[in-house]
Amino acid sequence: MVTLLTDAVFQHIPKRGPESHKGNVGRVGIVAGSSMMTGAAVLCARAAFAMGAGQVYVFSVADVARAIQGQVPEVIAISLDTDSDFLRLGHLSQLLAFIGQHQIDAMIIGPGLGRHLSTQYLVQRLLGLLELPLVVDADALFSLSKGLLKALPTEMVLTPHTGEFRHLFDRYPSDREEVVRAVSQEIPQVLVLKGLHSLIAHHGHVTENPTGNPGLANAGTGDVLSGLIGALLAKGIAPLHAAQLGVYLHGKTADFMLENRMTISASTLVDSIPKVIPS
Repeated sequence: MVTLLTDAVFQHIPKRGPESHKGNVGRVGIVAGSSMMTGAAVLCARAAFAMGAGQVYVFSVADVARAIQGQVPEVIAISLDTDSDFLRLGHLSQLLAFIGQHQIDAMIIGPGLGRHLSTQYLVQRLLGLLELPLVVDADALFSLSKGLLKALPTEMVLTPHTGEFRHLFDRYPSDREEVVRAVSQEIPQVLVLKGLHSLIAHHGHVTENPTGNPGLANAGTGDVLSGLIGALLAKGIAPLHAAQLGVYLHGKTADFMLENRMTISASTLVDSIPKVIPS
């Protein structure tokens, strides 16, 4: 049996109190981007702020840091390398030091990283060492296997689309509900299978998202979803609830835009998110 998500998921959004400040409403760290894919980190960071993160840090290479500084000045962009086009295993110790120094509450790993072998080694080591809630998306998913996931932290949300799901689990979700249910019983993390009416599964329990439309079939919208879920994790929301809320809001924003005849792109989607979050 599949449960349908409703507006009730909005109850998980914490309200800011009079004593709130940027340091206690969620610090998000993002490991994303490469010289050829700077936009993924930009979109992910913008979405985290739209979801109410207090501070957002992007750890990447110099080209990405420059793009972030030029387009999202609120973000603290930290360049780990001025010469490399992509992050590699040699950046691990530097990355861990920065994450600890800035007291990050939750991490997003993957958007636009690329699939270089050394990048995959970095992701594997990083995931094994971090003790933080995590979103693992996009290129980072190609660093994993079902066997490895069993040894990794449980406070993690995996967000594959169909192709990434097939690579990660060696199964094609032709019967989406049953395959996702079966896989979620074999791993400890929360699993989101993206697509029209995305499925969110954990320990065999599956929920279906009724929001969203084909307008989301655009480059970068998955990066936006990662930013939403990451910000919710940073606020202390449990991974399952963060995934359900992020997916529901992502689709509901697209539906709002369609109803109002607005052009849906990843950038305009981020701009419209605050219009849909209940006050």
